[in-house]
Amino acid sequence: STFISRVAAMAAGKGILVVNAAGNEGSSRWSIIGSPADADSIISVGGISPDDHLHIQFASHGPTVDGRMKPNVSAYGVALVANPKGGFEVASGTSFASPLVAGFAACAWQLNPKATAAEMLGLIEKAGDLYPYFDYAHGYGVPQANFFTDSTEVIDVKNRISFERTEEGVYVVIGDFNPKVESNYNTTHLFWHIRQSNGMLKEYGVVRVYQPKAFFVPNDNEYSDGYSLWVNYLGETASFSF
Repeated sequence: STFISRVAAMAAGKGILVVNAAGNEGSSRWSIIGSPADADSIISVGGISPDDHLHIQFASHGPTVDGRMKPNVSAYGVALVANPKGGFEVASGTSFASPLVAGFAACAWQLNPKATAAEMLGLIEKAGDLYPYFDYAHGYGVPQANFFTDSTEVIDVKNRISFERTEEGVYVVIGDFNPKVESNYNTTHLFWHIRQSNGMLKEYGVVRVYQPKAFFVPNDNEYSDGYSLWVNYLGETASFSF
């Protein structure tokens, strides 16, 4: 309802693709996104660390006050910048992540000149490396150029993720798990969330995978009918209904 969020939504309604930083309040008491990152129909960009490709602590997270997912996507929130006194220094902020996605969006739109701003927003979300998984820290992940440049659709059915229900809870099981292969940089993260029947997330997180039984959700009376567990591992997304 702020003026700046209303203006951003108005711009989007006029066919402008608005890209905005999520904000840097993640480490503060406020922590969530501000204006106009909460505006509907714009791309809000969260920050990830170049060290582990995960949400960087200072980056603001969602959701919006009315429960919409934000940020939409993420990019690096750290940059090497010129120092006015000479040399270079490291600077951080989602204001560095946002222009990366803005430049990406400009190139993607050149490849799809007939698309509307709303259509481009949806395509950039689908280009995220976590899509269709999402959470309130990473959104749909980092947009990938090959989503727009690959001329043929590649159907990659992995079916590596399965779920094992026991009296104690639910295990997420990774098939054909090879720790020697999968111990390389950034290959052992499993993203997870608990989704409510209204589509909002009750909780979410990221864990490192060291064994085939990668993650465990204990039985909890709070997870009633309509709740589901969603996970993403190495680009594959799977879900389990409680």
